Amino acid sequence: MRATSTTELSGPPVRAAEYVRMSTEHQKYSTENQSEIIRRYATDRGIEIVRTYADHGKSGLRLDGRDALKRLIDDVRAGRADFTAVLVYDVSRWGRFQDADESAYYEFLCKEAGIGIPISLSVIAIEVGRRLGLPVFGVGVPGHFLVGFGPTPHGASGEAIRYVDPFNGGSVLNADGARQRFDTMFGPGHIFLSEYLQPVGASGILVRMCANLKQNYARERDIAGLRDIMRLRTCLPDVSITEGRELVRLLHASGSPTDALQVCDQIEAQHPSAKNLIDHERDRVIAQFN
Repeated sequence: MRATSTTELSGPPVRAAEYVRMSTEHQKYSTENQSEIIRRYATDRGIEIVRTYADHGKSGLRLDGRDALKRLIDDVRAGRADFTAVLVYDVSRWGRFQDADESAYYEFLCKEAGIGIPISLSVIAIEVGRRLGLPVFGVGVPGHFLVGFGPTPHGASGEAIRYVDPFNGGSVLNADGARQRFDTMFGPGHIFLSEYLQPVGASGILVRMCANLKQNYARERDIAGLRDIMRLRTCLPDVSITEGRELVRLLHASGSPTDALQVCDQIEAQHPSAKNLIDHERDRVIAQFN
């Protein structure tokens, strides 16, 4: 973890909890060593560690047996959390979940307990800014969302771009501050790329919102909502073959074979090279009629 000077710009210091985990097969990741590195990292960035959650000798493959992580999530959901960020040594300490959706779900719970959802708040801020004639744009940082503010998205006039974080009290960041916010979320094992600060257009924002809603509907086992949001996704640019096949199978399983065949045609038109894969899905649906 590289030490840097604090570049926080406005707003109160970030209050954070640290989560540390050691599995019996990875002794080098002792909870003490993790905590030492996390605290040094936090001190360098003006972050205050207010709570520690520690799981000793626990596998990261599932939530079962990880009482500290369960307490963290329970505290967040119950409104007992007196922190706005969770620091881990690296993402593997959060978990090596075999089901990526399970890992994403626990992260979603933590974000949901804040004041809104980052992308939703950012969209509202962007719309208000545009109505006021301000030069604002979306910034799709992985795992988070910011609002860029500047004369042009690329700062052609030479004036520095600023980034507003609606999810964290509307704090204003420069590029270094945005990187530090990323580091706070993901730890030292992930590299921040300058492309993360590039503007995201309306379709890109909608794609991310669809992904969030898809995850939520799947968790709630809301088939109707899941079907609707997946169909909306296929109407947006750059829908993947995998997303199309998932929708075909969902429509087929929920008793809408005609709709499933229409989606097959739509996805094949967008991905002609995947004709064989789409034909396989089409054949499965048609077999229902035989």
